[in-house]
Parts: sequence; structure tokens; C-alpha cells
Amino acid sequence: MPMHARVSVRTDIAKYAAFISLLFCSVGCVGTSIAVLRVESAVVVSADSLVLDLKGVRSTECKISESGSGFFALAGTADYGGTGIATFDANKIARQVSKEKTLKERADAFRRIALPGFRTAVEDMRRNVPARFNKGVSLQAIFFGIEGGIAASQVETFSVTLEKGEIVVKPERFACPDPGKCDAGFLNTQLLGVNDAAKAAAGPIKDGGLIDGHNLAESSRQLVALEEKDAPSYVGGPIVSVVIQVSKPVVWIDPSHVCGH
Repeated sequence: MPMHARVSVRTDIAKYAAFISLLFCSVGCVGTSIAVLRVESAVVVSADSLVLDLKGVRSTECKISESGSGFFALAGTADYGGTGIATFDANKIARQVSKEKTLKERADAFRRIALPGFRTAVEDMRRNVPARFNKGVSLQAIFFGIEGGIAASQVETFSVTLEKGEIVVKPERFACPDPGKCDAGFLNTQLLGVNDAAKAAAGPIKDGGLIDGHNLAESSRQLVALEEKDAPSYVGGPIVSVVIQVSKPVVWIDPSHVCGH
């Protein structure tokens, strides 16, 4: 059922004594902005819809997908046609690994399958599309849903650097919950892709930020909207959100039906 009205995900704000901002992709963030707000009982993910090909041609596509028993979203160089040899499709791989039972197993499988192809694509880009390579390259995949009765996520990041002229791709993982890093009792914020403006605003309203602990859906959307305003060449609407709560139906906020809801 399409959802057009504002959806309020209410939390016991007294329970969440502090906010943790978990900010990703500090290097090579080009295209896509994803804002993730999570408490134990719910996770809200919002994303822009702008896609740029290697020639800079703009189009629109859904960046949040439901597959298997969970969801995933991608930011960065997720699709590369290259020269016809170094083709890479992270969306296809993310769907492929969705058959795995747990979110961690999906992220593990994604790293195992996607990393070699991503490295080859980056090397091809450096040789054949240097202007695009020089803008920075990275890839992030978040697998999320309700697991073990709580909201959970696994973020896999492929960061690209040059060391002595050679391309180095470093995989990193961030899991939530994770004691000491993504603790219970906190409202956890994760910003993927282009996030400079959102990072500056990713705090509670009482401290001058945009995050309202009583309305996570609207807060998540505002963070992406702020990034769209700040970086319109790389981030563009419509903004699509999915709200996943324990023991409640999934709600999509997709007024333009970009994701078919």
C-alpha cells in the first residue's frame, strides 16, 4: 500500500540518553546519499534517487531494495560498465547474497563475491575513465532488517586509495548492534555516500541538529534533503524511505513511486 503521509516512528526519548553518529565514506564519496536512523525497535533508511552514468547523464532509480527476508541499499560505484570487460553490478550481487540466513552472512558473502570485481572495475576506470576515477571511488552496501527481535544492520565499505602508485581496496565492516560501537540505549545514526552537509546536522534538535527522536522517518528524510540542497550535482530526489519496526508492517514512503510503492 503506497504511503504518502508523514510516518512518525516514536521512541522513548528519555531512554536514549545520547546520540551516536557513525559516519562513513570520508574519502571518494561520489553520488547517492543514504541516512540511517536506528533504535532497538526500529530502523529507518532514506535515500535519494539520482543516478549518474560515466558521461554524467542523469536518471532516476530506486536505491533501497527488499530481497529475501531483509533489505539492502547501495552507495557509490555500484554499477560499472567499463570497457565491456570490467563490468560490475553490486545490486545483482546484493540480491544474490540475500539468500543467506543472517545479515552478517549476507555481508560476508557480499565481500567475498564483490571485492574482486570491484577492484577490477576500479583498475579499469583508472585506465580508461581517469576523470571519473580522480573524483574518488568507493562502494558501500548496507544490509538491514529485524533480526533476533531487534533492528539490525551490517555495513560493508570498500575504500580505494593509491599506495606507491598502486590501487589498494580496503574492506571494512560496521555492525549494529555491536557492544562498544553501536550500543543499546542509543539512537544510532549512519550516513552513507555523500554526507558533508548531513554530517554537520546529524545531531538532536535540542543541540541545533535535525534529528527528532520522536519522528525518525521525517528526520532521516530531512538529512537526505539537506544533502540534495548542498550537492545537487550528485544527490537528487525523489527521496524514498522505508520504515521497519519490530512486530509491525513495513512502511514505504515513496510518493513518486520510484520504488514501486
